Amino acid sequence: MKRIFGTSASWFFATIAVAAVAFAAGQATQLPEGEGKQLVTDACGSCHDLEPITKQELDKEGWKDLIQRMVANGASIDDKQIPIITEYLAKNFGPKNSGAAAAGGGGLPDGEGKQILQNVCTTCHDLDLVTGTQASKAGWEDIVKSMNAKGAGLSDKDTSLLIDYLAKAFPEKK
Repeated sequence: MKRIFGTSASWFFATIAVAAVAFAAGQATQLPEGEGKQLVTDACGSCHDLEPITKQELDKEGWKDLIQRMVANGASIDDKQIPIITEYLAKNFGPKNSGAAAAGGGGLPDGEGKQILQNVCTTCHDLDLVTGTQASKAGWEDIVKSMNAKGAGLSDKDTSLLIDYLAKAFPEKK
């Protein structure tokens, strides 16, 4: 009996310790002060870590689209809070005005679909993943449709624009 209690107690304390470390790690990301900080902390931080937010570099429209997708996925954000959160995120985590970002998000080639790539694909993926991928048009179609099935939320028109852009910008090497 003592052995069972001892083993159970050990597992219990180990679980608490792991949870405490995970919680502390999730709290490490500090957001800049400003109107909307608490809303972002509460609404976004209730489901996931805040660190990916700090790396997005979306424009205002991109943040708004992402917030609306999060609401569609169950985020508890009131319609009146969306503009406040959007403004806060765009101000603090919008596109950078220097270097590669000024050149169009990591030196991305211009073209229809670039904005979709920057505002949709980068909500989950680092640009290096996208720019390091080379595929045929059919390959890009498979990738984009797979991402859309996982919640990217692209319209048919945007899906076609993005596939064409990716196939032209990052073609399969022969």
